[in-house]
Amino acid sequence: MDFLLHQRIGVWMKQAGQLLLESLNESLHIEEKKSPRDLVTEMDRLVERFFRDKMQTYYPSHRMIGEEETGKHLQSTQGYLWLLDPIDGTMNFIKQKDKFAIMLGIYQDGQPLAGYIYDVIQDNYYYGLVGEGAYLNDVPLEPLPVNQLEDCLIAGNPFHFMDHEDAFFHIYRKSLGIRYYGSASFEIIGVLKGELGAYLSVGLQPWDFAAGYAICQALGFKVTTLDGLPPDILQASTIIFAPPLIHREIMSMVESTNK
Repeated sequence: MDFLLHQRIGVWMKQAGQLLLESLNESLHIEEKKSPRDLVTEMDRLVERFFRDKMQTYYPSHRMIGEEETGKHLQSTQGYLWLLDPIDGTMNFIKQKDKFAIMLGIYQDGQPLAGYIYDVIQDNYYYGLVGEGAYLNDVPLEPLPVNQLEDCLIAGNPFHFMDHEDAFFHIYRKSLGIRYYGSASFEIIGVLKGELGAYLSVGLQPWDFAAGYAICQALGFKVTTLDGLPPDILQASTIIFAPPLIHREIMSMVESTNK
């Protein structure tokens, strides 16, 4: 990972976060995308344009996929690719003014190089550099030890755990319970810190998992599909984030359920 690019991203994250903080007391223009539960604001688009402009100015050979406007038709992972969620947790941003984050993953030829999650309200900056480690506010992350599913909480949408014949249901029953924050970033953060044993999500978009995938890789955690394969950063997938022992236990339960 290019050190200057890493340093610049840290500055840009804080600058974009300040734009969001300043907007919290202003009247937002809110639009529906696919449903009343799928909203977008002018700030989502502003932050995406902010990062796209920085990329095009300083790294014109790089490409971006953003949640709102950028690169939706890209079909190749060749070269450097930025995957951006300008406001992860837009509903939280609108209704709670809390529990939202900026997420950015940097990839080269489809492989994770670095991931960044900025919790704007708490001013907590998580990042991981593959091969170098994961950090919170420049201090190495030291997650709480989590060794078995029955001793930990898991994260995910509760509706995904309701089918009694589904592996998700059996995973839920073996765990201590489910937590759901309405923001993939905070569920990933919970796994990174060891507050959650795993995060499972159906149909997670690339901009929702790219940053967390890279940080987990840097920390030595596992991120796979239900088939145990690395996620495709150009496609929505069902994704599991977990430390190695929990991931192994979950995959064993998935395989048993599918037999």
